[in-house]
Amino acid sequence: MISLENKFEFQRASENPSQYSSSNASPASLEKHKMLSKHFDPLASALSPVTHLCISDVTDGHAAAGFLDGRALAAEGREALILAVSSRFEGVSPLARQRMVHAVLRDDLASGSLHSVRMRCWTPRQWDGAGRPSAMRPGAPC
Repeated sequence: MISLENKFEFQRASENPSQYSSSNASPASLEKHKMLSKHFDPLASALSPVTHLCISDVTDGHAAAGFLDGRALAAEGREALILAVSSRFEGVSPLARQRMVHAVLRDDLASGSLHSVRMRCWTPRQWDGAGRPSAMRPGAPC
């Protein structure tokens, strides 16, 4: 099981690439991850108590193309996948859960530095029922 503490350690280690222990991590993937790591602590605080939190950068460059024709606010906008598991989501609709996450990301979404966010906002029971995935997609860095 990956705990919140392990996620926190990964986030902190990713800020100093010399501490990153994964043999398959490229410098580019570390740089991409650092751009979103600033959201980890604010999300963990806003969603407390958090069972699991994973933020993955899946930027593929389409924001740059979209910027040229007006579909994106900034060419360098990042794209994120977020898996958040919190008992704070108990009894809250899926839309309201996503709004809780968006409230934390609001400034970066408005500026275009964060172009898009796909998320799963689960209760611990839902996470257990899904087999406790560590990320939204297999092979993600967290």
